[in-house]
Amino acid sequence: MNYLTRFTKIFVLFALLYLVLSKKAHAYIDLGTGSYILQLIIAFLIAALMLVKSFFKRLINFFYNFSKR
Repeated sequence: MNYLTRFTKIFVLFALLYLVLSKKAHAYIDLGTGSYILQLIIAFLIAALMLVKSFFKRLINFFYNFSKR
């Protein structure tokens, strides 16, 4: 079992070194990629705001129902 964990650590180390020390890629990012990333960021922010709104709505309802008793 110790051999397997040692092998895994060495493999991960070499994989990380390969990714970090790789040569430049002569590629480009398509224009649609930027708008897609922007859409993802906006969707994440809206989802986070809806989650916060839902949490506070439940919290307010809890205290409102607690005060009615």
